[in-house]
Amino acid sequence: ADDANLEADVTEASPAVTGYEEHMSTALEPFLATLASLNGEKMGECIREAWVAIGAIIAAASTSKKPAEVTTALMPFLKPVQDSVGKIRKMRLPRELDHHQRSIEELMGVLSWVVIDKTPVPAIKDTVGAAEYYSNKIRKEYKGKNETQIAFCDQLKALILHLADYVKQYHLTGLSFNFKGGAFPSAPNSNAPVVETPKAAAAPVVAATATAKAPASSSGGINAIMAELNAKKTSSGDSAATGLKKVTKDMQTWRNEYKGSGNVASTTAPKAKVAAPVPKTAVKKSFPPVCKFVDVGAKWVVEYQTKTSNTLDGKSALTIEMTDPKHQAYIYKCENITIDVKGKCKGLVIDGCKRVNVLFDDIISVVELVNNKNIAVQTRGVLPSVSIDKTDGCMVYLSKASVGVTNFVTSKSSEMNVSWPEEGAGGEEYKEKPIPEQFLHKLVDGAITSEVSELYS
Repeated sequence: ADDANLEADVTEASPAVTGYEEHMSTALEPFLATLASLNGEKMGECIREAWVAIGAIIAAASTSKKPAEVTTALMPFLKPVQDSVGKIRKMRLPRELDHHQRSIEELMGVLSWVVIDKTPVPAIKDTVGAAEYYSNKIRKEYKGKNETQIAFCDQLKALILHLADYVKQYHLTGLSFNFKGGAFPSAPNSNAPVVETPKAAAAPVVAATATAKAPASSSGGINAIMAELNAKKTSSGDSAATGLKKVTKDMQTWRNEYKGSGNVASTTAPKAKVAAPVPKTAVKKSFPPVCKFVDVGAKWVVEYQTKTSNTLDGKSALTIEMTDPKHQAYIYKCENITIDVKGKCKGLVIDGCKRVNVLFDDIISVVELVNNKNIAVQTRGVLPSVSIDKTDGCMVYLSKASVGVTNFVTSKSSEMNVSWPEEGAGGEEYKEKPIPEQFLHKLVDGAITSEVSELYS
């Protein structure tokens, strides 16, 4: 009867599970419906798969004790989440969904709360700013024009905050487990028992009972040992130890060890030295270089280009000819190469590149620099705006036509510089200034005011 009551307690519906189902129906489903109306069904499917995977973790934790290594135990359950994030990042979507895709990539970061101990709620709320960096661009573009786009932005933020409220109520200091439950399952929907390191103090009662009831066997245990010793007794009653040599004091090596003598004969063979394992060097996965025009989004896709994939006049270079001002270019994971974009175009996105130089003519909208290192861009015409995000080391060269026109939007970036031409005594000269990274903020009359640090004065 006691076992039946305990099983009922473990399998009883958990408030945390019920609350999570309510969270999905209240906050997630309306957001996915809005996303689907914006032709984002594929992203919506990935988001739902990830949220369902987190629900499986919550359900498993509600019937299980807390494992010794929570992160390790959760890894099989988190694989669908990782797969969904990877699918979203690799999607090639129309240009008008670029900001939606990036805001959703930031949104997916909230699901890491299940492996955060002590403070999961602040970690969730920190995601709001990163997601709004892109959703605010959508809001700015469609304000007063498209209410569905505005609803997407509102519901994205509401989803994050609703999840934070749910976690605050049921998992305030980390993922909640059931101290009456069993071992945490090794994989989702697995009926196989979980193998754990046994503890002597927690030996199974069933096993102990079975051992106590097992009949004595002459083929094992203490009975087998006694039977063998009795069989070796002689007819005169001598034991199996009769005839063995006596160990004298001078043969007892422990005495010299106790006195600290170094002349103790070794009683065991020296252990062979085990060679230290050679650390494996990470093999960098290579991808074939891509340079092609795709109709979806009307853009050039330039990926994985390096200094050896293209050459021009003996130098690493690649040229793209823009034939329509509505076209744009997406440059991804290129290294040690110069890319020359000829002709007027809508915009450029440079993502995940290292030591890359990009030259271009007139830009209609914006040049976006994301996740780059040591990159330089130069305009030969008009450049209205430059967006720099998560980039370390950036040089922007402006033309005469862009001086006084170009604006810069920066976020989480460092070592940013801008250079522009000015007429000097010796003719045209280029001046260079850093883009400020440090600011002085003050609370004045209930509002935050910001000033550039004196370092840049």
